[in-house]
Amino acid sequence: MGGTLTKRKENRSNQVDVTGIIGNKDPKICFDSNSQIVDNDKLQNLSSEKKLKQRLKKKENEVKRALEKAERKEHEFKRAQEQAEFHHQRSNQVDVDVTGISGNKDPKICFDSNSQIVDNDKLQNLSSEKKLKERLKKKDDELQRALEKVERKEDELKRALEQAEFYRQRKEDELKCAQEKAEVYRQRFSKLASAKMTEGNPNIADLSDPNRPTNLATKYKELYDNEWTNAYETLTKNKFGYYGKEAIKLLREIVVECYEQCMKISKEQWEKMATVLSQRKTENADKTLKEIGFQETEFKDLKKFRRMATKISSNKIVEKVKGTLWEDEKLDVALLQELETYIEACTRLSWEMALQDPPLHMFWDLKQDDPPNSMFQTYTQSGTKVSYVVWPCLLRQEGGDLLAKGVYQLYK
Repeated sequence: MGGTLTKRKENRSNQVDVTGIIGNKDPKICFDSNSQIVDNDKLQNLSSEKKLKQRLKKKENEVKRALEKAERKEHEFKRAQEQAEFHHQRSNQVDVDVTGISGNKDPKICFDSNSQIVDNDKLQNLSSEKKLKERLKKKDDELQRALEKVERKEDELKRALEQAEFYRQRKEDELKCAQEKAEVYRQRFSKLASAKMTEGNPNIADLSDPNRPTNLATKYKELYDNEWTNAYETLTKNKFGYYGKEAIKLLREIVVECYEQCMKISKEQWEKMATVLSQRKTENADKTLKEIGFQETEFKDLKKFRRMATKISSNKIVEKVKGTLWEDEKLDVALLQELETYIEACTRLSWEMALQDPPLHMFWDLKQDDPPNSMFQTYTQSGTKVSYVVWPCLLRQEGGDLLAKGVYQLYK
């Protein structure tokens, strides 16, 4: 008994209320120290279930005693029958001596009203036999009543067992429902905690995202090593008339233009989404979405859904950026066609960077004669002053950590 009470106290002390979980209003749900779900109703009904079990045990004992009593009555009835049979056989064995009927002195022999010989012992036994039969009848009635009582007890026990099974099944259903609710709350809590931890936090990367910042930084370096080099060779051919610094400046302007256009389109798209969802014009999409009830998890989901369409949407973005470059007269048609591979690669990568949360940031704003900067590496010659930027560096966010170094030309 002491061990049971101790165990109950330990179970109570190990319960953890999850009422504080976001949206949880169900006081029936809690966790123990092993993260097992405990139903408070079940804990409260342990006492009533124990009383019901004690009642069932008491009923079983009563039935057992009734059966034993019925068995004793049956044995008594059997013995009484055997005794009656014995007396009956004895009464049939009457020894009548008629040698001296006229002067009969034997007290065992007499005549009835019809002058029939009657044994006095038999007459005496007739009364005791009658009493015995009455006793047997009484015992039989008692046995019948005992059997009826046993049957009633069995019916009561059966009903009690059915009731106990009903309550047990109901508690199992309630516990299962509580477990399902707890699982929903646990998932919501986990998702909310994850969203709060990663929302707008560039230092925590989603490893399931193939376009996470570190992967984009790798692509950014490859873009400079491959597409930029090929485009530089194309520009420096005699038919276009670009040489050295002029070709480098044009390629830098193209990648910067692609990045700025993608950032602009991304912001406009996010504002349109907020306008569609709120049905009102907005200038601050995040503020509007929060005002209509969006939580951190919904923000994260919306941005994730938008990134899922990157491959499809990037085709349209590439066409828009090409049109902008042509309209601004930065490139003529012939040069646009020659640099199409470079422009497309810059645009697709810039679009992926713009959809990050927060967006990745290109930095190229170094002035001539600025001192050397650790975020850049030299192009062809070293020096003590900056001449011009060849390739922007890439930051995790504006003012954030460095993901990929840029390239600049120095001079003494």
